[in-house]
Amino acid sequence: MEFELIDTEQGLEDVVAHVAAAPWIGIDTEFVRERTYFPKLCLIQIAFPDRLVIVDAIAIGDLRSLFHSFQSSDVRCIFHAATQDLEVFWHEAEMLPRLVHDTQLGAAFLGLGEQLGYAALVEMLFSVRLAKTHTRTNWAGRPLSTAALNYAAEDVLFLGEICSRQIEALEKSGKRAWYEEAVTALLQPALYEVAPEQAWRKIKGIRQCRGREWLVVSRLAAWREREAARRNVPRQWLLRDEALLALSRKRTLTRAKVAEFARQSKVRLAPEDLDALISAAATPLAGVDEQQPHADAGPKREPSAAQDALVDALMAWSRQRSMDIEISLNQLATRQQLQQFVLDPVNSELCRGWRSAALGEDLLAFMEGRKALFVDRNRLKFTPR
Repeated sequence: MEFELIDTEQGLEDVVAHVAAAPWIGIDTEFVRERTYFPKLCLIQIAFPDRLVIVDAIAIGDLRSLFHSFQSSDVRCIFHAATQDLEVFWHEAEMLPRLVHDTQLGAAFLGLGEQLGYAALVEMLFSVRLAKTHTRTNWAGRPLSTAALNYAAEDVLFLGEICSRQIEALEKSGKRAWYEEAVTALLQPALYEVAPEQAWRKIKGIRQCRGREWLVVSRLAAWREREAARRNVPRQWLLRDEALLALSRKRTLTRAKVAEFARQSKVRLAPEDLDALISAAATPLAGVDEQQPHADAGPKREPSAAQDALVDALMAWSRQRSMDIEISLNQLATRQQLQQFVLDPVNSELCRGWRSAALGEDLLAFMEGRKALFVDRNRLKFTPR
């Protein structure tokens, strides 16, 4: 496979000019983040209709002109599983491409599988089996072998053709507008910005917390997120999730208690870290209902047994609907979304945007008694009452 390695500013200028004239480009990134909070960008692979380049981000350093070209031109930027690449772009330059196609999302809207990998999609469409010999390459190391660079180049080699086929199939199936709405949602900066006050959402087990416990763990998680970003280290290096939850259950926090939990988590906290954690947890908590879930912590009430049974029925219908319209089930409706729908139908995300036409309108008509759900020849169907 022929590719050009771009490792000079002059070479980058040529690539930027080529982007401006291209109708589409396939993009992938190689980065490392095992020891950092933010991803460290190492390579950007770009496939044009007439060439393939690999940009050495470490050698060049400042790539803002390249990111700007993705945003300012009419080029369609094609990714597979775009979210991580877009996170890298936002961290590097606070810029996102203007036009995006995500071949993993396209595959989901065509019923080809949930979170289908790039290699599996290439094999499915082209009967080509890509090598997986360099999945553990240290992309920050230099020099990179020709074999590793070939492996990186393969990650964008088929993106243009996959995009073309998917757009044609989405048009024929009448789902392109639905897909475009979903892919546009990936271009919201809020998805990629550091939001310490929302860090609690990533903690497993947080939704079982109530009242004071939830408030304390959310504050500790916010401190950890800010510090991890400031120091550019993985958040778990500061304090593990289990330690945050355990600390939130203590009626009072002392240096000794925090230090002990840090020791159990096998992390080292400086004296000022201990003081900051204690201060965050000690913010006035008077009057907090010990059993009241926070307004943002999840549904205000748990579904009853009857509502759970209803969710089961709607899950079965949703699965049938996903097969009928050839969209992956999790893209159409998750169990959590259906649970939220049963608890609060009108405000459900299933009744907004493309999901409303695909599923939500029928579900809402059923909940309001305007349609009935029945079995016809082993198929679940809605029918007007």
